[in-house]
Amino acid sequence: LNDISGISSKSSLAVIVQPNVTSYKFEGLIGNTTYRVSVEGFSDKVSVFYTSTLISTSLAALDWLPAPTDIFLTDKASDALELTWVTPIVASASKQAMVNQHLVIAFEFNEATKISIQRRRLTVRFPNTRIRIEGLSPRTVYNVTIQAGTDFGYGSVGWAAFSTLGKHEQFILRLTSRTPNSLTLKWPVSWLSSSSVPYTIRAKTIYSVDGSEKEVSVTTFNEPGKPPEHTLRNLAPGSIFNLTMSTLGESAINDKNLLGVRTFSSTQSKKFTWGVFSTLQQGEFVVDEPRVAAETDTAASIVWQKIHHHEPVFYQVRYTPNDGGQSTVMAVQSELNLQCPKVGCDWLCALVFNLPQRPRDFLFDVRAKVAGIWNKWVPIARRHWNLMERVCSIIPPPFFVENIGKRDFMREIDLGSADSYDKNAWLVEYLQLDLSINQRIYCEFREDNLLSAIDISRLNDKATSDYEQMPYYITAGLTPKQVDDKIQFKIGDGQVYGGYLNYPLERDANPKWYLIPMSDSENEIMEPMLKSCGFKEDGITGKFFT
Repeated sequence: LNDISGISSKSSLAVIVQPNVTSYKFEGLIGNTTYRVSVEGFSDKVSVFYTSTLISTSLAALDWLPAPTDIFLTDKASDALELTWVTPIVASASKQAMVNQHLVIAFEFNEATKISIQRRRLTVRFPNTRIRIEGLSPRTVYNVTIQAGTDFGYGSVGWAAFSTLGKHEQFILRLTSRTPNSLTLKWPVSWLSSSSVPYTIRAKTIYSVDGSEKEVSVTTFNEPGKPPEHTLRNLAPGSIFNLTMSTLGESAINDKNLLGVRTFSSTQSKKFTWGVFSTLQQGEFVVDEPRVAAETDTAASIVWQKIHHHEPVFYQVRYTPNDGGQSTVMAVQSELNLQCPKVGCDWLCALVFNLPQRPRDFLFDVRAKVAGIWNKWVPIARRHWNLMERVCSIIPPPFFVENIGKRDFMREIDLGSADSYDKNAWLVEYLQLDLSINQRIYCEFREDNLLSAIDISRLNDKATSDYEQMPYYITAGLTPKQVDDKIQFKIGDGQVYGGYLNYPLERDANPKWYLIPMSDSENEIMEPMLKSCGFKEDGITGKFFT
């Protein structure tokens, strides 16, 4: 077997079969590739016949290529649907470079028979992620599938369902977000005759995975100052819903009465709008934009966008050797444990350290647990920050961190009282004026046991402070609630707090520690609230504000 294109890493393969064998199956070939297959027969090591032919493989199913995400309808007409989507991210840069197209297929869905018939099949070249599918039928439901692809095959399928408009209808009801169990809709403010007019949204199942049907009806009104949108919850995953929205028409609203209160006529006229949308399939609540933001020889700092959900969301990271070894799955973490070191940043940050090999020898994945259900793993790519993004990540340790979890290398402190600690432990008390201010614990080490002036602008993590030869460093970032609750805290426990690794101490170290308030912008200490701190002879902290 010879790959005539020369693309395959194994361009030639030879096998020997028994004389009575007349067929052989080659596996692990590249899709959409032409191979020359030759058969030669031997008798006593002498060639007695030879034949050869060309055989082409079909497009392959690429199991390493995830489905496109964020499939949304941006515009529609009676004969067209305009869609956008996001190309999947692949951990391997070489494989990511192979992605050069998207396959978009529109299937007409028959609500009575529940059967879909293919109507359009289109290829969109990368990097374009927008298409207008034309030549469709009015007031018709369409299942749309999108796959990212290479020259050799296509990856997993992304799916959504939408409907075309009827003649002379307007595109009113729009989908802003969807999950396996919810749909969030919005509409123009001008469509409602008044901001205080009630409206009713009904969702009726026209397809579900298990064949069940559900109808939901909600009557409500817009709260003043909030955008016109509504979220329907407790829906079935992977289902298609016909959504209708009704409200009072202009003719149903009378002028204000003598008391100045707007009234509605008893003979109400209503207006309607509708649309068809689908929930995500179970397990497709994926993490957005995961990336390895920084790495050293033994650690990797990973960031991703948080999932916005009305219930708590949990995350888990795993890493797998490139050679196919066993995966290591890290502990489940909440958003509180994944805070960015930059106060007020929306990215979630995780640190993987003490790796047995370089981070580039591993593939990293992340998944989310939403509403008690784990979703599929998402590959974490190595991507540089662009000029429009706010750079953030946990600073990874440049060395293997020893003595993790050993009590001899920790010091327990009392956040609620400086007097409960020894003479050399000082607490810089934080202001009670703004409970949204995060706190940072930092340690100081000096051989002369003297208190040094705190250079607020140079407070940083331990790795950076060691490089800059500073005698103090930030060892943890705490939330106002953690400080108010006076949580049990041990300096040196080897855990990550608020985007800072709490490095183990030296066995005999007895550091001074301080609690300092942080502002909400660019990690700056609050000024002028905390200009300087002095320490009185009796060990009580004195605060001076200018």
